Amino acid sequence: MYHLHKVFSCNSTATTATTGSLFVRLCKDLDALPKHPDLIVKHQKTVDIGFGEVSYSKELTKDRGDLCRLAIWSKRAIDQLQAQHEGLDDLDLPFFQIVSKDCTIYQMRRIGSICVAVELGKLEIVQDLASLVSFKEEHVFVWLKLERLFTRLLGLMENAKERQDTSTTPHCYHGLSTPSARKMPKH
Repeated sequence: MYHLHKVFSCNSTATTATTGSLFVRLCKDLDALPKHPDLIVKHQKTVDIGFGEVSYSKELTKDRGDLCRLAIWSKRAIDQLQAQHEGLDDLDLPFFQIVSKDCTIYQMRRIGSICVAVELGKLEIVQDLASLVSFKEEHVFVWLKLERLFTRLLGLMENAKERQDTSTTPHCYHGLSTPSARKMPKH
């Protein structure tokens, strides 16, 4: 059972820009060109199935913006994967936020027309043998949740079929939404 102590959501209607969402309002420097995540998890070297951001030290504004961008990238990846493939209706994507020595793992899932991100857990990054020996029991459960998430995700990806007719799927915005995306033509 997942602990729902941190839940985030963003509008997942592919024809609605996310520029008015809480995530975008919390992001900083949205007028700048979209940046790329520090970590991209790929399936078969071509399909993005997870993202991560790394900060060497805690900086609340930057970390909050990173989390918002991770949620948006994950939402966009789900939109794109579901638009291009059949059989990915129950898709869960992981994303990672690493700040200093702490790694927080989230899971993004679409529920109806909403994407919801749930914190799976936190891990302390092991930096020496003594830390490895004293690895905390709760970290094992976080690793097991992550392993189950990736096993399920890779199974879905292997069985997914490419859509032949994309006219019935919603259009997706590609890339990170910025204030200039409001001016994009509606499909």
